[in-house]
Amino acid sequence: MKADTFEDFLKKKKEEEPKINWERRQAQWIKSVTDFYNNVKKWLKPFTEKGLLVIKEDSWVHIYEDGFGDYDIKKIKIIVGKNNIITLTPRATLVLGGYGRIDMKGPMGEISIIQIKWGKWKFINKLTRNELWDANEETFKSVIQDLVNG
Repeated sequence: MKADTFEDFLKKKKEEEPKINWERRQAQWIKSVTDFYNNVKKWLKPFTEKGLLVIKEDSWVHIYEDGFGDYDIKKIKIIVGKNNIITLTPRATLVLGGYGRIDMKGPMGEISIIQIKWGKWKFINKLTRNELWDANEETFKSVIQDLVNG
């Protein structure tokens, strides 16, 4: 038999809710995206040094998320050849199944990169939503080829 009234039950549940430090979470998200971009630059450095591709960080995306409100975060472009542009655009940190998502789009398609835990990124098949593989140097270069060649 229940000793609490429904109102007492609700009050207890409200008190149990975890307190989220939104500023800290937002800062952690922005840092993790910046760290991922730094990895991308490191992975592609031999090719940028040879002039085989260009990485530009000159644009921003504006995001609104519950809890955070509005904020701006960098997106980057990878230019392959003369007119093949691949964009990496952060979408949100509050995503189902992870701590953030970046969409990677090229002339022949799009793929998402999910941060499954802080600092651990995986590509996800956008059609099936169940196929995941590590986002590392080799897979990243392979995805670039797929997004340019199809």
